[in-house]
Amino acid sequence: MKANVAATLSKAIRTAHVSILRWLTLALFSYFGTVIVVKVLWGEAAKGFLIPTLSSDPDFWTVVVAIFGTTISPYLFIWQQEASAGYARGKVRKAPPKKAS
Repeated sequence: MKANVAATLSKAIRTAHVSILRWLTLALFSYFGTVIVVKVLWGEAAKGFLIPTLSSDPDFWTVVVAIFGTTISPYLFIWQQEASAGYARGKVRKAPPKKAS
């Protein structure tokens, strides 16, 4: 009885999950539609992408900090968890191996 209920719920959840992913995939195509509809000045876009400009505007530095924060924070969380798991399994050495003389 419990196995049947679990199997039914599992299938229902997978079906809902697939449906949601299909809509999200469709939403990603909206980026291509936007590029087609909006008049992009490709020369200016390429120049802005290849030649960085620095500004003293506080909003500029807020964006820089936000980009670094969203990039570095997940990396540090993963690194910390891997290190903790390594210590728990005893796979992390406390000192490097000594070289033979």
